[in-house]
Amino acid sequence: MNVCSRRFLAMCLMVVLFLAGLPNGAAAGGVNGSGDLETNGADTTLTIEDVLGGVSVSPSVPAWMLECTWKRSTRVEAAIQSFYYEFFHQNGAEDRQVIIDRMIAQDQDPEDPFWLMYCPNNATTRSINPEVAFINLFASWQVGDSPPQYVIDILVAQTMASVEITPQIGQGAPYGDVDAPMITQLPTWLWVEPAVFQPITETSPVVFDVYSVTVTGVPTGLTFKTTEGDAANCPDGGKPYDFGRSDDAQSTDCSVTFRHSSAVTDHVLSSTIIWTFDWACNPGCGGAPLGDIPITVNRDVRVAELQAVGVD
Repeated sequence: MNVCSRRFLAMCLMVVLFLAGLPNGAAAGGVNGSGDLETNGADTTLTIEDVLGGVSVSPSVPAWMLECTWKRSTRVEAAIQSFYYEFFHQNGAEDRQVIIDRMIAQDQDPEDPFWLMYCPNNATTRSINPEVAFINLFASWQVGDSPPQYVIDILVAQTMASVEITPQIGQGAPYGDVDAPMITQLPTWLWVEPAVFQPITETSPVVFDVYSVTVTGVPTGLTFKTTEGDAANCPDGGKPYDFGRSDDAQSTDCSVTFRHSSAVTDHVLSSTIIWTFDWACNPGCGGAPLGDIPITVNRDVRVAELQAVGVD
């Protein structure tokens, strides 16, 4: 068996060993190379104290994606750092010249600029590119070419992680505190502030000389629920009550009704906003939905009962 054959078989064995350690159908851990980034769509539940304390919510993305870095290099450096050369060649100086000569023979310029991306070595990244197991080299491509889709996914994840969603306290008329308790058997007018029920965006810096990613979140749903089980769906965020106008001069479809006062049972009013996210890469490098992120804020409310007074 000649040297080349031994090297080829050894390399195949290494790849088999790495892949054998991966679960069947190993996904890309938040990136699957198709532009579909998996985000954490689990409901986030907060209290009014959390909101008043200035808490914000950021979407959850795979932690390893946030650790990926990149640098500008050359074609020959990209080749030297690849799986085959890193594993089988120990004398870097000799191998470098061999690689350069081969590139020149193939009419390739060894000094052509290349991008190199480095990511953590884990089962997910190895399932995409086994080379990452040696020196964390995850991807390489020539400057001016489009990066692989999974590189775009990582840019999307890093931009998504920078998004801050400000949770909102559901407003009410009456508000539901000691000074202005909600009233049993009467509809309670509900809403969230229009100024914050608006799209939010986050745009990455320009990377790889030309690309940027914009993540947009749009509030697409609002639901209020009471402890007693009444609920109101208010997809437009509800309409603020105008305290300068009479009840007869205004109306809303966003309200709930309490059946019992706080003397009978404790009451919690929950408001859940559904944030629907998508991403777009410019110029012309893709875009896709990212899914929904529900954020719920619970607050204790006081409910009173009007007492009828008889008059003779």
